Amino acid sequence: MNVTLDESIAIYARASRKWFGGKAHERTQERIDQLAKAGDWEGARVHKLVRERPSRTDARPAEAHRGSTVSDARPAGG
Repeated sequence: MNVTLDESIAIYARASRKWFGGKAHERTQERIDQLAKAGDWEGARVHKLVRERPSRTDARPAEAHRGSTVSDARPAGG
């Protein structure tokens, strides 16, 4: 079974809300910060998509996220 990146993001976002409840957004931001500090721009970008994922479990990923690049997560000048 192949799972797309968008499906993986949706699954992880739902699991994160289940694990962390009201702190899911905060915990995901902490992870984004850790990944960015370590230079893992792709990981930070994906976790940003998780953080931005609507809380409705049946929501579809935004078309704008498709085809985005690693540079979306890089700080200016980085």
